Amino acid sequence: PIKFGYYTFKTYLKLENKKERIDAFVNSLCKDKFVWWVATCEGKWDVIFAIFAKDVVDAYNKEIELLKEFHDIIITKENTIMVDLNIYRKGYLVGKNHESMFYS
Repeated sequence: PIKFGYYTFKTYLKLENKKERIDAFVNSLCKDKFVWWVATCEGKWDVIFAIFAKDVVDAYNKEIELLKEFHDIIITKENTIMVDLNIYRKGYLVGKNHESMFYS
């Protein structure tokens, strides 16, 4: 993404337990062209998503747009900027394949 002038920003969300609203929210994230990764979780966070943005202000504006319709279910939110990313194949977990793809 950096090669194309974009940074990756991740947002971590704790949400109220309203399944229909959460499903609608996740579906809206999956449809957005700047969201490239979405995960639903159990534990500290309920939803984590990553977006591409030109800078911090662009990320902030995109996040506001993504969250505005669902602000009523958001309990807690944290943000991070991803600088480097290594993606390992599944074989890494069992010691078979140690190759990774590196993104920056």
